Amino acid sequence: MAWDKRFNVTGLCRPNLHYMVDIAGKIDVIIRDYIERGAYFVINRARQYGKTTTLGLLARRLSGQYLVFRASLEGSESFFVSHKTMAGGICRLLYNQLNRLKSVYADLFAQPIDDQFPMDDLSERITRLCEQSEQPIVLMIDEVDRASDYLIFASFLGMLRKKNLDRLDLGMRSTFHNVILAGVHDIKNLKARIRPDSEHAYNSPWNIAASFDVDMSFSVEEIDGMLRDYEADHQTGMDTYGLAQVIRGQTSGYPFLVSALCKRLDEVTHDWTAAGLHEAIAHLMCATNTLFDDIIKNLQTHEGFRRVIESMLIHGNRITYMPVEPAQNLGLMFGILRHVGNEARISNSIFEQYIFNYFIALEASKALIPSSETRPSIYVRDGRLDMRLVIERFAGFTKSERRPRREKLLEDDWRYLFLSYIRPIINGTGHYAEEPETRDNTRADIIVFYGKEEFVIELKLWRGQKQEEDAYNQLAGYLESRGQSRGYLVSFCGLRNPPQRGEWIKYGEYMIYEEIVPCSSGDGG
Repeated sequence: MAWDKRFNVTGLCRPNLHYMVDIAGKIDVIIRDYIERGAYFVINRARQYGKTTTLGLLARRLSGQYLVFRASLEGSESFFVSHKTMAGGICRLLYNQLNRLKSVYADLFAQPIDDQFPMDDLSERITRLCEQSEQPIVLMIDEVDRASDYLIFASFLGMLRKKNLDRLDLGMRSTFHNVILAGVHDIKNLKARIRPDSEHAYNSPWNIAASFDVDMSFSVEEIDGMLRDYEADHQTGMDTYGLAQVIRGQTSGYPFLVSALCKRLDEVTHDWTAAGLHEAIAHLMCATNTLFDDIIKNLQTHEGFRRVIESMLIHGNRITYMPVEPAQNLGLMFGILRHVGNEARISNSIFEQYIFNYFIALEASKALIPSSETRPSIYVRDGRLDMRLVIERFAGFTKSERRPRREKLLEDDWRYLFLSYIRPIINGTGHYAEEPETRDNTRADIIVFYGKEEFVIELKLWRGQKQEEDAYNQLAGYLESRGQSRGYLVSFCGLRNPPQRGEWIKYGEYMIYEEIVPCSSGDGG
């Protein structure tokens, strides 16, 4: 029954069991631009990006008009022992699926593979199948990242490539109409991962593949459709489109993140509002899952990629989009980076916060903030966070910590220090988001979400009273865009005798709490 449906974040999603985004439009594009044209292509997208579900829905749509074979290399390590085991394994997969269909063509793959020329034998059997079949045949191979020996897998791909070129030259239906590979790595990066020292790592056996350009992220409209399906069953009274906009804004439509947040709202929070969503995000920030594990593993494994992320997040640098640059290429492939115009950015707000938290955790020992200073009980009363008190005590802590190592607090430091201070206070109940469109080397707007409230905070370096007026105006504009009446301005000042603040200021229609934080034990500037 409909009310038994759930949001799913593990394995294949099924429309009769799970609330799902309707990707029929994407399937239409794949059929029109790739299947009908006989294209061979690779769906290489980040982990938990809906690749397996997409293949399943595509296979269902093609059923009847096409004969579809689906295979997965997950759990198929024995395929890669030798060319014979590779050819024999594929032969067995084809036999099993044909046999289940009670097809007369199953006998083509019933006999053991030839010992001396296994790939040639497999190739000939495929030719006979495709020539005799009344329907064009589509081969889908999922989890190609599991190929543990690239050279053996490459021989199989090379055989398919040759058959496809022969088909195009001779106009014969002697091979598969389409071959679709799916995995995180494209063929180029798959080679580098398995055999990084191979001289022929750049000679691709799969240069026949069409570029797969379908956007698999979820749009606001697609998320709204899923929420409307849920609302029809549960009558929560939610504003489906408004909530879809917030979900898209936080996740950039990353399929796993969309489903994980909705799953939390459905099973635990039961508050289908923006406030409920932010509570779900706070929980997600503290959760363990394979996607977040992969993000950290990739940061730890790939030093060049880590430096790019640090440059963007920690130093506030803007990175020109250049997919041929190896570190950016990895970031795009992992789904951690995306490009907006000519600029590379972190894919979504949740990844940005999670990675920043990771960097903060690594730097925690340098910040030397005592746990007694950041106990949530100091700042939370009746479930409400006192942000003024947080900022006030942060300023006091910074003033008392006049350590020689920080003669002059650098712009990198103050962002680290403030977020290091606030993170344990809100951790598990709230979360924060930095606004990438305002990040530069002189200021950064931060929104802290806690309970049903949000706090807009601007961090900046003190550059005199005139620039302070500009900061008020900028913050007021941002408060207007967020529908907030109160905001917070934290200015870091390197003067020996900084101006005194720590007060509420009325600026037009808005109240702004300003604190000037001393950040140098020297003469300053």
